[in-house]
Amino acid sequence: MVRIKQEWWHVEDKWPSSKVFRHVMDIYTNEQFLEYQTHLFFIKLKGKSRFKPNELEFIQKDDFIEINLGELEKYWPSAPEPDEKLKHVKLEIEYTDIDTWYEQRKKLKIIPWFGYDTSFGINGVTQPEFYIILPLGMKLVKKGKNSKLLLERREKISVPGGPVHNIPLKTKLFFENIHEDNADGKNAYSFLIREDSYQLLKSTSPEDIIFIEVFYDVTHEIKFGFFPVFPIALLIFGFLEYHLAPTLYAQQDAYVVSLTYVIIFISFFTFYITLLKEGYEIPWNKFTIIFTSFSAILLVIPQMIPYLMNNLMLPICQLILSWL
Repeated sequence: MVRIKQEWWHVEDKWPSSKVFRHVMDIYTNEQFLEYQTHLFFIKLKGKSRFKPNELEFIQKDDFIEINLGELEKYWPSAPEPDEKLKHVKLEIEYTDIDTWYEQRKKLKIIPWFGYDTSFGINGVTQPEFYIILPLGMKLVKKGKNSKLLLERREKISVPGGPVHNIPLKTKLFFENIHEDNADGKNAYSFLIREDSYQLLKSTSPEDIIFIEVFYDVTHEIKFGFFPVFPIALLIFGFLEYHLAPTLYAQQDAYVVSLTYVIIFISFFTFYITLLKEGYEIPWNKFTIIFTSFSAILLVIPQMIPYLMNNLMLPICQLILSWL
């Protein structure tokens, strides 16, 4: 017998490729082998005991993994009354789902916008508490108020003398509160469901097939919004400087102003590369990379013009005049 008493789901978004799931469970059981359902496409699966810091062996089968809990009498404490004949197993399952859904957020459902929409689903929940960790530099839209939680039940209905049918029933569940937290610099959110939704889950028949899906939308933090704008400003200045440089560089002040902008560009570029190395998600990152590259070229060329005029073009002109 296996009886799940409580559980928590920790989900970390690895946009745009995968999600890392960490499932913590308290189970009362008298069976050494536990069947655990996972997503179909996963990697890096680990099973850990929460009583002792050791990993648990498992074997992957058709649509589940079989976890070996070891000798129950040796490794696990007894459950409290009235279940003292069972063992209290507390374990943690961690894996990476590589077949997850992300979609670029869009303004007016047409224009690509900051962030993404996503969801994840889990099977057979008794007491769901969700803890979602977002990529560095991102947050939930409206602090998670747009998030949705759906319960899908497939009740087994059989007709005498006929086949058994699974009838899908979808019900919206509600959150009591969403608590914002910080996990190693990343924005994290705890979702707790409302009491009436929790009672609905408890009243669901164990024979029903249960599936819960969580929907939420994510955007970039406002302070990172200047990254797509700043390279455009540099690019505009680069064009102006490129066209005006031949006349402006006769004035020393113009040359000093140009060097100042080069210093600003180098400072921005260093800060930008540092954030990328640390794993921050920059809005419209490909766009920013392209415009930053063009800005670098246009800012460097005007600095070369005085050097070319004095050290290259002037000797060439003198050589041509000597031939004439």
